[in-house]
Amino acid sequence: MTLNDFILSLQVPPYQSLTALFLLLTAAYGIGSPLLCRCRWHGSASLREFTGFVLGLDLLALLFRLGERLVCTMPATVPAVVLAIPSGYGVWLLLKQLPAICRRHWLLLLLAVAGAVWTLGSAFCMPYAWDEQVYQTALPFRYLASGSAAMVLDNSYSAFPAMQHFLMMPAIRLGGVVMPRMLVWGVYPILFVWFFLALRRFGRLTAVTITLALLLSPVVAAMNRENYAEPFIVLNLFAGACAVRGLVSVRSAALLTGIFAGMAAAVKLTAGGVSLALLLLLAGRLLRNGRRIRPALPLLAGFCGAALAAAFPFYLRSFLVTGNPFYPFGSGILHPGSTAAAVETYHTLLGRHLYGLEGWWSPAVAWIFAGFDEKLFDGVVLGLQLPLMIAASGIALFLLHRRGKARSRVFLVPLLAALAIYLFWGYSSQQTRFLLPFCFVAGWAMAALAGAFPRKIRFGLYLLLLAAAYESILFPALRHYELAWKMQKENRTRPVDFVARTSRDGAYFAMLDYLSRETPANSRVLLLFERRGLFVPREYRIGTPYFQEQFFTPVPERPDAVLDALWREKIDYILVGATEQNPEHLEVYDRENLKLSLLLRSLLRAGSLRLIPVPGGGDYTLLAVEKPSDGKITEK
Repeated sequence: MTLNDFILSLQVPPYQSLTALFLLLTAAYGIGSPLLCRCRWHGSASLREFTGFVLGLDLLALLFRLGERLVCTMPATVPAVVLAIPSGYGVWLLLKQLPAICRRHWLLLLLAVAGAVWTLGSAFCMPYAWDEQVYQTALPFRYLASGSAAMVLDNSYSAFPAMQHFLMMPAIRLGGVVMPRMLVWGVYPILFVWFFLALRRFGRLTAVTITLALLLSPVVAAMNRENYAEPFIVLNLFAGACAVRGLVSVRSAALLTGIFAGMAAAVKLTAGGVSLALLLLLAGRLLRNGRRIRPALPLLAGFCGAALAAAFPFYLRSFLVTGNPFYPFGSGILHPGSTAAAVETYHTLLGRHLYGLEGWWSPAVAWIFAGFDEKLFDGVVLGLQLPLMIAASGIALFLLHRRGKARSRVFLVPLLAALAIYLFWGYSSQQTRFLLPFCFVAGWAMAALAGAFPRKIRFGLYLLLLAAAYESILFPALRHYELAWKMQKENRTRPVDFVARTSRDGAYFAMLDYLSRETPANSRVLLLFERRGLFVPREYRIGTPYFQEQFFTPVPERPDAVLDALWREKIDYILVGATEQNPEHLEVYDRENLKLSLLLRSLLRAGSLRLIPVPGGGDYTLLAVEKPSDGKITEK
């Protein structure tokens, strides 16, 4: 089998992927919407329906997490049947509301559908981005292949709670390798339609301007073309904020907001600021309703209990394997001097050394540089519109305070919630995409505070905001969506050529093609200084030192220790990477990597490893591991 045949086996027809996505999204709506219908609700019914959809999505993720072994091993028809029942009910609910929706929001729906169709070609593309091939898409496939979603020590990213992976796994069974991209693609129109409807109470012009400014942000254009987790955090942020404001019963608001806060944290640790922000919003509502702190404590405790109950199943995975629910972070405290602590240091450097500004003072100015300075962040900026929205909101808040403290006091709690999200980002990992939830918060703040300006100034400010958005447009990212449609034939018929070109690393896929054609099907491959495992056509492990702790962390002192590890883990081949496409290269570990390379060279000279020439392999190296003659692992 060639690599092209292997990748083609991961695909299904596009209509099947769309059907799987439709089943998943309508099932979420069919589960969550009826649960909220029984609750009394303030304000827009549309916002309640969106909140119900997110609740259903969260409940599906919890269901699939608790039944993960069944998800990984059952036939594909089973998740289809499980989703079909609530999906049918969700479709029935939508059809009942469709005439009213089309009558009230026909233009908004038309624009949303047009944008979705334009970007759909990208969603159909094979996963080619680095993070997708390392973990965002690779890990769900690995779980399905192994029959378990338990954390694996050779890929530290598998310790992430990653609630979205449990939505993706049954979807992959139905819709193939593009389903993770399809799910993210389906979320973005929902986010922006929901955001527009939430802003509409501040005026149609305000809602249109700010929604458009965010929609044109470079980070949105870049993230929508790959499989990233942040949209699921934003969904739960929106839902939690709507629950705090919309539910009449404060008890229901506390419990439901707690669920959304827990599910936001169940996506990844970087959502901790969002969970804290939702707690502050709930506390603000309780105190604003005349409750004193002591009577409000049981409701806040209910929030925390619901949040912990929602997040617990997802953090349990890493706890069962490592004893640390936040692995690898916190390992230095729980297990000082251990290999896990060394892995924590590595990943901490990835977040702080490569991206953003360093120093305790950095959050004071990072929001400005995040708007335009690609070198300081992860290659994608937020656009000039973000600093402009933050500055305008600050000036408006100052004007309100000058006119009367009562007016500005209304925004005190939302301001603290926004600061919680921003400061958590500023003091954890300053990657641009992690700030996506705050972008929506900044947009809401500007919409809510714009009324502090006179009408002419407000109109001029909107023009300036749109001009800043236009100036910040990432045209190559927009061009990507056009090219994605043009490359669909190659994507569907010659996927190896497609991913080799889009990954800009043809030599790597030449190595994978050789593995697919020339090695036994039951071989196990070790990826060394390389992490992209999605398209490896054999069972694989990742062996990059300090990125993970199962192999060579720390690097052994003797060649025989390396050989014993290879034999013990039944490694047949070693693929040694030398790619320049790695966005996370840390020079501080070059000495350790060189040390391991020299140990491999010693084994090669001793005949324990054998070099395999691979045509077109470039700077990559493929080594075969020679097994002991008696088939047993020797004790050294």
